[in-house]
Amino acid sequence: MPSLALCLGLSAVWFGGCQSRTESQGDQSQAPSAASAPDHLPPLDHLPIDPPIRITATFGEYRRAHFHAGVDFSTDLRVGRPVYAPVNGYVERVGTSGTGFGNSLRLHAQDGRTILLAHLDGFDEPIASYAAAVQESSGHYEQDLVPSADRLPVHAGQRIAWSGQSGVGPPHLHMEIRWGEVAYNPLRFGLSLPDSHPPLLHRVTLEPVDDTSYVAGSAAPRTFALGPRADTVVIQGRARAWLDAADGVSEAWARVAPYTESIDWNGEQVESRFDRISWETDMPDVEWAYDATGRSALGQALALWIADEYRPSMYKASRGAAGGVVTVRPGDPPRPLTLRAGDAAGNTTERQLVLRPPREGEHLSPLPRRRRAAAARGFDMMPLAGPFVRLRYSGAPPGLRDVALGLEGKSTALRPATFDGARWVAVVRVPLGASLFVATGRTAAGTWEARVPARLVAVSPQSEAVLAREDSTAAFRLVLPSESVFIPTFLVVDSLRPARGTPSLATIGSAFSVEPSSLPLRRPARIEATLRSGGSERHGLYHLRGASWIGVNTPRDSAASNRGAVSAQVRTLGRFAVFEDVAAPRIAAARTARISTPALQRWALQCRVVEGGSGVDAERSYFEVDGRRVPTEYDLERGILRWRPLHPPAAGTHAYRVIAVDRAGNESQATGRFVAR
Repeated sequence: MPSLALCLGLSAVWFGGCQSRTESQGDQSQAPSAASAPDHLPPLDHLPIDPPIRITATFGEYRRAHFHAGVDFSTDLRVGRPVYAPVNGYVERVGTSGTGFGNSLRLHAQDGRTILLAHLDGFDEPIASYAAAVQESSGHYEQDLVPSADRLPVHAGQRIAWSGQSGVGPPHLHMEIRWGEVAYNPLRFGLSLPDSHPPLLHRVTLEPVDDTSYVAGSAAPRTFALGPRADTVVIQGRARAWLDAADGVSEAWARVAPYTESIDWNGEQVESRFDRISWETDMPDVEWAYDATGRSALGQALALWIADEYRPSMYKASRGAAGGVVTVRPGDPPRPLTLRAGDAAGNTTERQLVLRPPREGEHLSPLPRRRRAAAARGFDMMPLAGPFVRLRYSGAPPGLRDVALGLEGKSTALRPATFDGARWVAVVRVPLGASLFVATGRTAAGTWEARVPARLVAVSPQSEAVLAREDSTAAFRLVLPSESVFIPTFLVVDSLRPARGTPSLATIGSAFSVEPSSLPLRRPARIEATLRSGGSERHGLYHLRGASWIGVNTPRDSAASNRGAVSAQVRTLGRFAVFEDVAAPRIAAARTARISTPALQRWALQCRVVEGGSGVDAERSYFEVDGRRVPTEYDLERGILRWRPLHPPAAGTHAYRVIAVDRAGNESQATGRFVAR
């Protein structure tokens, strides 16, 4: 395989947002299942694009709430490269959408597998006319079409589409190989490409997991570069590993996942192997497998540890392996920790660290020489396994010594803290009835202490948990169904606090917080809010992500909204509030454009839509041309509303009207004329 480059494209669930189907659904009882999936698949008959082939994203990488279930081909950031059918068969599905996979085709091969090709710019005939006829007759762009098996046959090597940037991401081509609901690694099952570049092993993070464990004298996770020389790391107790690796040589390789990664320690092994992934059962495991929310120091590192309570299907452990947890006891001799990564072509890379217990005087680390910018003053908490949590405190006075952090309840659990350059950190055991965060220390002026109320709630995969808070303005409930967390853990339920709105979002009452927001969820939670003073359809639930409030409402129930009740399914925890969207989308002047590619000349009428509240409702936002609604695509990433017909309108002057509606129902309109030549 040629050298790999970073691809920023994100894929989503199959045809997310598509609204309709046509023609036969086929005999679903005969659809291939996971149980009937073969162990081997023959090579593809034809490459989906012309050489040279360059892979920019691999199978098994992290994507929001799911694994990347295919490979991405580079199109050199250009639109319009021919796309070919890789197999003999027929078109099983045609999708058109402004989000997710964008314009997509799913081909049913004669051997029973299906091939998905996504982010296309347009379809070749007769597929193009088939999709356009449904769009034009309905006036709706978003389609999920299921033609009969004899409607659109294809043969290997037939040009069926052109590459594009529809849906999400820059120009590229996404391909998946499936059998039923199981996605196969294309580089192992059908797509054979030369590859002489071994994977890269960049860094590893070792994370203490209990209140008597330290890595390099620190209670915080510590990250180490992996080079050809095996450096020595001092560990006391137990630590788990996160590996930062990449498949192949690239200047920007961070998201290109290796086929396999493993850790060997003291005769035990844990390995992650991305052969195949079930869309029905494996996708939620991505939040466990990858450090997508910053639990280690690496951002999107792969976990090389598992838990007794939960083991994703792509993880294997040797008999008796302690889940990838490294244990170093006093008096142990120095031992190698071996880390490996392999690609689909069989190239492997191996690196080692030597781990030894501390000598006398090496228990805790001295203060770092360089200080990093600290977060806002206060405590934050990250659950570990069992009864342990990691506490951090920011904003302590300078010159503080003998710092301890802990929780107070029916007993008090304080542990010596280490400084990570920005915060004081300690791992503590949660005492029964914990209700206070506590930090203590000494300064030149005397004793220093900070105490903050904390409502800790234990949650478990085996049972549902309901977390609630209310005040005079609103009542909130967060419902965590069974199996929504991966292992038994703790959450912090905060008191309701005032929520600050924006020019587009008017504040309605308080905000509800359940932390940590970085805790991975296996199943979505349900957030519910009821306003004391009633509500309207313009009221909605919002989730604070970074510095922005993002709308998370499910389809609106008008009667419930008028009672002030709103609810949503969420995949992450954090801070939630109810706002009123008080501003309609803003519409810029519409313009015509000719979109030229090496193979296509496409005419378009488009305008920019700016929305700062609940978000644009793509289904209710559209162009009317000469008094008729036309199929209109909303490009979410670029904020563009676009009408791009298969054939340009007749020459002459035409009148248009733009209707832009947000998810709260606020509507704006603009009118004008354009000249077609």
